[in-house]
Amino acid sequence: MSFDTHHGHGPHNHDQVKTSSTGPAGAQTLLLLDEPGVGAATWYAVLGPLSEQFRIIRPVRDFLSVPSADVAAIGHAAVEALDAVGCARAHIAGCGFGGVVALWLAIHHPERVSRIAVIGASAKVKNADLWIALAARLRAGDIDHVASELIGGWLTPSLRKRDPALVKLLEEAVASTASAGLADFYESMANSDLSQDIGRIAAPVLILTGAEDRFVPTSQEELLSTLPNAKTEVISVAAHLVTLEQPAKTVRALLDHFGSAANLDVGFRSRRVALGDAHVDKTIAAITPFTRSFQDFLTRYCWGEVWTRAGLSRRDRSLATISALVAIGAEHEIPVHVRAGLRHGLKIEEFPELYEQLALYTGLPRAFGALNITQRTLIEDGHLSADEKVQP
Repeated sequence: MSFDTHHGHGPHNHDQVKTSSTGPAGAQTLLLLDEPGVGAATWYAVLGPLSEQFRIIRPVRDFLSVPSADVAAIGHAAVEALDAVGCARAHIAGCGFGGVVALWLAIHHPERVSRIAVIGASAKVKNADLWIALAARLRAGDIDHVASELIGGWLTPSLRKRDPALVKLLEEAVASTASAGLADFYESMANSDLSQDIGRIAAPVLILTGAEDRFVPTSQEELLSTLPNAKTEVISVAAHLVTLEQPAKTVRALLDHFGSAANLDVGFRSRRVALGDAHVDKTIAAITPFTRSFQDFLTRYCWGEVWTRAGLSRRDRSLATISALVAIGAEHEIPVHVRAGLRHGLKIEEFPELYEQLALYTGLPRAFGALNITQRTLIEDGHLSADEKVQP
């Protein structure tokens, strides 16, 4: 393979890998894998908003130089693209055959994958004969027929009628790649079958399918029944290329899926600062399939978004949280947040002052109960001895 590497600041050379890169420095990396035959146009309607949030990496493949079009070869090239820009781990979104490659990467290189989005793809193609026939047509030089068949499945009839310029763009994309190995890709797609290995995927998976996609089943029952961390969304008024037909819905789904990972990572760090590694590790170990979604929500929204805002110090947020817990009678949560308050800078002598203030507005019994719970917690953790209890 003959490649250059292109970063956001201009061209650079790197052995055997050609990539395009855009987006803010320091952001999480999102690797985009094209639909063969569509190429870069797969993403042009969604690239702007995605590149505001993520560092976008897209392998740019010269089809004439591809030694093999099977899913493993393309997967290895995707890993090389990540290596070329020094990325150890990335989110991955793939459309069509690119989605199959994303699944392959999650199976065979899980250490390189954070989350994946599979757009218009499945573990096993449902109509292999169609792709074999299209490959034969390509080899026979019948490009117009192939382009018509593909675009008829890529876009809904109404969009094809409304946007002839988009149709022409896709016709040109097919024509530009047809003699350069597109037939090999379609034969490979027809023969690829990852269904036996899908259960090895641990990464969270988003499955996006157009409601009018005739190439991929909208139910995706095989993927959903095998992947514990998968969710699916069927996008209405869209055929195969949902990225072109419904870009706003596609961007929202991708940002929700990949953006939640950013908040989850921040949330776990924030939670560890407040509660300590031992507490968080114990909480993670206790997560079950029944509680996983709620714990994910708690970590992303509570600890990843609210606790990390700059409007209040963490010390002030601890005071507000303890006050709210006393007010609603959630006594079982008080020890956790007493310990967090100490980590955030509260002093031991401030707790009695806090509870006296709360007694005026929440009632003496609740405030006095909280004082006693706090005292027990401080003694258990060695901050007070039994002989120097805080007196009410």
